[in-house]
Amino acid sequence: MTIINTKASLKRLPLINPIRKSIGSRLFFYVLSGALVGLGSISYFFYQTLEKRAKDEIQGNLSTQVKTVEVELAKAEQSAMSLAAAVRTMHRLGIKETEAYRQLSLESFLFRSPLTTGIGIAQAPYQLIPTRKLYLPYFFIDTNTPNQIGEALPSPFKGIRYVDVASLEDYTQQDYYKLPIEAKRPIWLEPYQWSGITITTYALGVYDDKNNLISYFGPDVNVTALTESIKAPVTWGGGYFTILSKKGNILAYPPNPQKAKELATYKDIPELKTIWQQVDNKEAGMLQSGGMYWAYRRIKGTDWLMLASVPSSVVLTPVLSITIGGALGAGIVLALVVTLFVRRLNQRLKPILNECNKLAVSDNQRTQRLRNFQDVNSTRMLGGHPACPENLTGEDAHPTRYFGYLFNWKSLDQESHTEIDLQHQSISIAQGDELDILQQSFQTMTAQLQASFEELEQRVEERTMELKEAKILADSANQAKSDFLANMSHELRTPLNGILGYAQILGRSKALPEKEKHGVDIIHQCGSHLLTLINDILDLSKIEARKLELSPKALHFPSFLQGVVEICRIRSDEKGLDFHYFYDTNLPQCVAVDEKRLRQVLINLLGNAIKFTDSGSVRFKVECIPNSQVLTACKVRFQIEDTGVGIKSEDINKLFKAFEQVGEQKRKSEGTGLGLAISQQIVELMGGQIQVESQLSVGSNFFFDIEIPIVSDWVELSTVAAGNIIGYEGEKRQILIVDDRWENRAVIVNLLQPLGFEVIEAENGQDGLEKMRQYQPDLVITDLSMPVMDGFDMLRKLRQTEDLQNLKVIVSSASVAQLDQRMSLEAGGDGFLAKPVHAPELYNLLKSYLNIIWKYEQVDTLSSIPTTESTDKLVAPPKEDLEILLKIAQEGRLKKLIEAAGKIVQKSQDYQPFIEKIIQLAKQFKTEIIEEILQNEINNT
Repeated sequence: MTIINTKASLKRLPLINPIRKSIGSRLFFYVLSGALVGLGSISYFFYQTLEKRAKDEIQGNLSTQVKTVEVELAKAEQSAMSLAAAVRTMHRLGIKETEAYRQLSLESFLFRSPLTTGIGIAQAPYQLIPTRKLYLPYFFIDTNTPNQIGEALPSPFKGIRYVDVASLEDYTQQDYYKLPIEAKRPIWLEPYQWSGITITTYALGVYDDKNNLISYFGPDVNVTALTESIKAPVTWGGGYFTILSKKGNILAYPPNPQKAKELATYKDIPELKTIWQQVDNKEAGMLQSGGMYWAYRRIKGTDWLMLASVPSSVVLTPVLSITIGGALGAGIVLALVVTLFVRRLNQRLKPILNECNKLAVSDNQRTQRLRNFQDVNSTRMLGGHPACPENLTGEDAHPTRYFGYLFNWKSLDQESHTEIDLQHQSISIAQGDELDILQQSFQTMTAQLQASFEELEQRVEERTMELKEAKILADSANQAKSDFLANMSHELRTPLNGILGYAQILGRSKALPEKEKHGVDIIHQCGSHLLTLINDILDLSKIEARKLELSPKALHFPSFLQGVVEICRIRSDEKGLDFHYFYDTNLPQCVAVDEKRLRQVLINLLGNAIKFTDSGSVRFKVECIPNSQVLTACKVRFQIEDTGVGIKSEDINKLFKAFEQVGEQKRKSEGTGLGLAISQQIVELMGGQIQVESQLSVGSNFFFDIEIPIVSDWVELSTVAAGNIIGYEGEKRQILIVDDRWENRAVIVNLLQPLGFEVIEAENGQDGLEKMRQYQPDLVITDLSMPVMDGFDMLRKLRQTEDLQNLKVIVSSASVAQLDQRMSLEAGGDGFLAKPVHAPELYNLLKSYLNIIWKYEQVDTLSSIPTTESTDKLVAPPKEDLEILLKIAQEGRLKKLIEAAGKIVQKSQDYQPFIEKIIQLAKQFKTEIIEEILQNEINNT
């Protein structure tokens, strides 16, 4: 049958060709060829780099030698300038004696630079010495050569000769005199031969205040000695340094030193002639000529040309050796690596190819079985059919015609297409290499990975959208928090401005008794501390960016600590606790520390100790830890102990985390949980770390050590701070206050009016501008946030108004954000005063912008308080009683001190005057003075 023959004519699917070309051999050829090209390029660039480095080294050595020459010449120039200044001074003073100028010339020669061979001072005709037309005392080194001019000087000036050149020649007609005069500037003369050596002269004229020439002189420099000190590196082989003068005379030529001695020119040496023509007037560069590398550079001031000559072989031989050796070594190593890689690749591919061969055999067997099955079925179904091929002729006798009668055309096309694909794929594999065999597997894997990637990308996109939405919500919440805190900052500072302002006003009042003034001072300190806490909570840049900065300033350390103690003692007394304060007498009196930050830390730690102690005591101890290695600083330990509830060991690690609180719930409600976290950051900035020792139901011990710089001029500091301001010198000044809050205006008015200022008030920016035009004040203090017209608009219009634009303006605002401060200054403000207003800051700004001098009231200082000098006539108790009183005073327990002093009086009425002084000082809270008196009495006992 025809169909059987047709099917039999189809070729059998081929197996993998065992003798096909291997990928390993092709890979070896491709990689090695590319590597050789790459190595060739790298070798070329490597060669260029090494050659450049060698040239740079030559240039570097040349620059070093040029610098050496320039330094030596600069010494001579400096010596000449000093001598010129001396001559000018003597002429200005009217010194006209020949011996004076001769002695000056000798002194200059004795202190000359090492290469200077002679120095002389030549007067311009009748200038230095009016009785003589010419005079040139010249001192020079005795070269011990025949027929030297001048006379040899006796000891101690042996080896020096002297001559008055004016007795030998009219030097005003010589080039060494005329050239610098014509040039109107100092110049280096062309080197010349003198007594067997080559020298040059730094010649300059000296002029008086009217620019008249009064003198000429110049040191002679030994060029021969200068050039002989220049040596070429040994590694240069036959290389050397050459120096040519401005006119081309040879000053140094190692291949033939005689040329330099004869002052031959470059024309006498062919190689130098070629280089001289190529260099021309260039400053520096590199040439290659006659198998040599020539580097050249001008010597500043002299215009001499210095050359460095290095044989090309010295440069190229090591460069080529390194380059060729490196390329060959890299090529051999690469060939070995590629060989090993190809061998290993073939070993790994062999099992994979065997499996692929098995798959190909299986595919061929399945294809053959499919063909046999189709042949058998076709014969059976087509036998005796009317459309059998025996009954058909021509083009209708095609095998597919029979399938058209028996099968669906679509199914037959699919089966035929599949068979053709199998055959094409097998043929492609048989003709390909190992990579073609692996391609089919990789294509399948690629499709699967692509599907996975698309799914993963979809999931990532969904998660990204969720994160963006979450970030938008978080930013919105954060902005709302920032706006809320900024508004709260303004609202909290406004009432604090009134509290602290009037605390300062009452503190300046003379009508209040000392005890009430002390209470007002405590109110001011507590309010200031509250302001500090508000600043720390509301300063967004510091909390969110975790940036805390320290501003150390000099302060009286005992007074600072006493202020902290007095603030905390109030709350301790309210709870009925014993508050013990121990102060080490070895602590420095004045230190440089950030007062606000350290007070914040101490008050926070002491406040926590008091808060978590219901009965017992709180102990505050400050002591100096000896450290002999540091004399300008003192290591101080601050220790706070309490007999409170204590802390569990597992809770100690939570103490310094933000917003974390430990202990009983009722005590947690008393704070925010930020205090210890911020305190730890501050102490770490100071170079220490807060440490904790605690036992539950027994108590806690917090302590930290920091290095504090000592300030030695504390007496001057305390003197400057002494006395209250009661007025100012000069005419009456007028100040305008612009603020919509009457209490803010009242604070500044009550601070300034008692000092003699005339104060005008305005409620908003528009009102302020009108009153500025009306009164023309000396200075304006303005708020920013006001109705009708705010401070920003007022400042802008003020600076645009011609008659008001130079008016000094201090911006005083409860908004302390850096942005607002910067904007206020950019809008036209001259200074910034934060609210609540601090009187010293206000006074400092007024002093700065009004240029006024304050008047101070005379106040009692340490010198006016009774010390041992004023208590010598008083009878002091025995040493044992004095030591008891001193210990109580150092603990800060003034109430107990008064009680102990009363008991001592009962022993003898002779102690009454002394004890009354101590009690008086205790009632005034002057602990430091009490300690000083008691310590002095103990030392004198």
